[in-house]
Amino acid sequence: AGVLGYPFCLPDMVGGNCYWGQSPSEELMVRWAQTSSLMPAVQFSLPPWRVSERAAGLCAESLAIRGRFAREIARIAKDSAVSLEPMCRPMWWLDPHDTSSFSVNDQYSLGNDVVVAPVVERGAKSRSVYLPHGLWRELPTWECRVGDDRCVESPLVVHEGRQTFQVDAPLAKLPVFVRVGSRVEAELGLTSAAAMRGN
Repeated sequence: AGVLGYPFCLPDMVGGNCYWGQSPSEELMVRWAQTSSLMPAVQFSLPPWRVSERAAGLCAESLAIRGRFAREIARIAKDSAVSLEPMCRPMWWLDPHDTSSFSVNDQYSLGNDVVVAPVVERGAKSRSVYLPHGLWRELPTWECRVGDDRCVESPLVVHEGRQTFQVDAPLAKLPVFVRVGSRVEAELGLTSAAAMRGN
């Protein structure tokens, strides 16, 4: 619907409607929240804590990611209201001459500078990602170990576009990539000299 002139499309409410006593699994609840987190709006039909305490915590982390991108979401919404360009765009939108992007149907971009690659396969702990042309910085994550008061941030990694690569994506991680040199990269403070070139 987004490419047909309706710029504010989004999936059904996180958790679904729970008809006939059915509820999503913990994994489905979390992955659904992650997938929705950088779309125009996020609505929950089911409180995550009704699924599990872990689901509640990981859904809250998804909303925290949304909070980090709130200014970018608001800017793109304002622009899309005038231009009718979709807020969430297919990969080919960013690189229309790259035929490899035509078949990528499980990722989206928020505007032109943020690519979201949610996990949509049950039980998957990694996924393949295809990025459009340019350099893309992977959004770092924090790893906290039980019994340890310190959390460690993952290294800043830069990937070159127009190639497919694998990323780890345990249940707690939503793979997100930000275009190097973009305004949103600077706003998120991702321009550290410690960045390393990915494969």
